[in-house]
Amino acid sequence: MDTATSLFFSMQDGGAPPEPGAADAIGFDPPPWYTLVWPAVEAVPEAWLEQGLCFTEGTQQLVQPKNGPCGVLAAVHGVVVARALAAGEVVDPSTPVTDAALAGALAAILQQCAGVGRPVQLPAWGSDVGKAVRVEEVGSAEAGSAVLAAIDAFKGRGGCVLLVYAALLTRGVDQVKTDVMVDMGEPPLVVGPHRICSSELMALLLKGVASGNFGAQNATNTAGNDWPPALGVGMLSSSELEGSMTICNALK
Repeated sequence: MDTATSLFFSMQDGGAPPEPGAADAIGFDPPPWYTLVWPAVEAVPEAWLEQGLCFTEGTQQLVQPKNGPCGVLAAVHGVVVARALAAGEVVDPSTPVTDAALAGALAAILQQCAGVGRPVQLPAWGSDVGKAVRVEEVGSAEAGSAVLAAIDAFKGRGGCVLLVYAALLTRGVDQVKTDVMVDMGEPPLVVGPHRICSSELMALLLKGVASGNFGAQNATNTAGNDWPPALGVGMLSSSELEGSMTICNALK
């Protein structure tokens, strides 16, 4: 309990405090929630800066120039495929992904982050990709058309980062901090020296809640843990085969 309490209060400012002069080093004044996403007040890592949500024309190939944002790409691709299958469409490697299909998948992710009756927050880059963003609020019912109107930004450089920011802001910064704490996690959403996706970020994208527990029990092993089936995406893990964790039923 002491650990959880300490963690909770340490998270109230979003993560590590910025070092003096850090904003000058990255060329813009970062928002207060910046270190809830990134491990430090640093420039957006190159692998993320270059990553758009863009499929090769006429195929199911989601292009990834560098390592790092793999989890976001897997979540987006999974939702694209799941929605196509739910609509009775045939999906194979040569099936093209239209802008409308991609926008529908992104909107579904954000609508789940918003929950019932809450708006979706759509960030867009200012003058420079990877630096300051402006945010537009749209009603959840209008999210699909709004994302489609902005689809070139999501497909272009930094589009992957825009989705992460959109999910965080739509769920709400304070709520994401609480989500992370509930399962005894800790920020940021992008972790480690190689700046890869945390399980909390994957959970935010796939169930709209940044609690990164994929197992069948909660953090205290006293109750069941499950995931909403709304997006139609599941998961398998070698952890279950090895006996270290049983994946929750809804994901299987």
